[in-house]
Amino acid sequence: MERVCILAAGSGTRLYPLTQHVPKHLVEIHGRPLLHHIVDYWKPYCQNFTIIVNPAYVHLTRVYMSRMKVSFVVLPCDNKAGTA
Repeated sequence: MERVCILAAGSGTRLYPLTQHVPKHLVEIHGRPLLHHIVDYWKPYCQNFTIIVNPAYVHLTRVYMSRMKVSFVVLPCDNKAGTA
């Protein structure tokens, strides 16, 4: 597998109030953000990730992913239509 694409551009309204100050993909489950669980699942198969996020969370997601020791690209997606 050449690349894993993670779609995380939703607004997180169904997880509110957990997503009041944290993007949905960084909400913790069992002590780790959801994004961490997803990357860990795919790491044995691929080391290249593309994460598509709300433009407001591009920098935060890049900072988080820089600690994951994988190759990644974070792309903004202005999702005004709601759930894709």
